[in-house]
Amino acid sequence: MQRTIPSDQIPKTDYLILVIGSQGPIQGRTRLEKLLFLVKKEVLDRLKRPEASNFYLFSPYRFGPFSEDLYDDLEFLRDNGFVDVKGEPGGETYTITHKGSGFLEAKLKKRLPPEVAEEVIRVTSKYAKLSIQDLIKYVYVRYPEYAVQSEIRGDILGKGL
Repeated sequence: MQRTIPSDQIPKTDYLILVIGSQGPIQGRTRLEKLLFLVKKEVLDRLKRPEASNFYLFSPYRFGPFSEDLYDDLEFLRDNGFVDVKGEPGGETYTITHKGSGFLEAKLKKRLPPEVAEEVIRVTSKYAKLSIQDLIKYVYVRYPEYAVQSEIRGDILGKGL
């Protein structure tokens, strides 16, 4: 029997596995971080999901929204065989492993409400197709409060800013 867990207790790593598993391979940590940021803003917050309060905490930083917890969770998932990370920092590629795919199919899709999982996949599919420059620009324009400390804001949005 599948044990259901309350929505506010769905681990944020479930969403990380879902994004990588549905969109992978994902090129670059910045792209992955912006996709998870958009999951928070455009899925969990918009749908008023209770697990939004336990999701990654993003703060304005050097390249826009940043969450240190995301990197800790990526390391945990890599160390436990759910995600494979290849390449050097700044040029890494994230892919789901066989173990991660098995978890995604056997457990995660049963834990997440189907409409939420579908919306996460829809949103990340839409933005994963953008160039990294266009993805960052979208985030900066839509959520300017997260671009205030960005070192590349002028390059992304134009020199007058």
